[in-house]
Amino acid sequence: MIQIPLEPFYVFMLVLIRIGFVMAFFPLMGESFVPVRARILIAVAISVALAPVVPVTAAQFPGTIVGFAVMVLSEAMLGFSIGFIGKIVFAVIQFAGQIAGEQMGFGLVNAIDPTGSHQTSIVAELQYIMAILIFLTANFHHGFLAAAAASFNMIPPGDAVAGAAVKDLMMGMGTMMFALAVKFAMPIIIIVFAINVGLGMIARAVPQLNVFLESFPLRIMAGISILLLSLGFMVGQWENMMGGIDGWLVQVVKGMK
Repeated sequence: MIQIPLEPFYVFMLVLIRIGFVMAFFPLMGESFVPVRARILIAVAISVALAPVVPVTAAQFPGTIVGFAVMVLSEAMLGFSIGFIGKIVFAVIQFAGQIAGEQMGFGLVNAIDPTGSHQTSIVAELQYIMAILIFLTANFHHGFLAAAAASFNMIPPGDAVAGAAVKDLMMGMGTMMFALAVKFAMPIIIIVFAINVGLGMIARAVPQLNVFLESFPLRIMAGISILLLSLGFMVGQWENMMGGIDGWLVQVVKGMK
């Protein structure tokens, strides 16, 4: 009687679950405009390539359905954590653009974001598209995928455990997200604040002048000018932030080991 070993199938399923959740939140690939079939095919292709080299033995597989379900849940949590790191990086850039757009007077001039099917500032959308181009041209997606593959060497399938370290890391990254977004939008915040102070002084000196209407073109022109002048600096900061994704991923994996 021929017996088909089920261990390779179990390994493939666990690898597919981790990679699948990574692809679900992977920058660009995890967006809603990417067909679900394309994401599934890419996840399956990566899992087929990784499954034969994943360090796992038959002794690690539980003998009950409940135990295997726990392993599946742990893989899903680890894949979500890895993909969430990449999501945060682009959320920082979009949030910075949203702040800058509000300061420039583009609060009512929104565009439909194709990645999430919601309204967003045109400045945020511009910065998001630029961030995607930088992410792809600088090959940061290669490092992201390499870190996801290396996670199997650090944590074999089924060994992931969500501890307090992961919670603290996620909370710390949320604080960092807000701080970096404000930092990226700070040049526009400063120039708009200076314009508002100057217009306030003019309004006190010349009450007949309609400062409210005059402030819109001034803020837009000043904001666009500062945005263009600081673009080179911002791109460098974005590259440094994206280059640190590997370190954050290692911290997440170590926190779940």
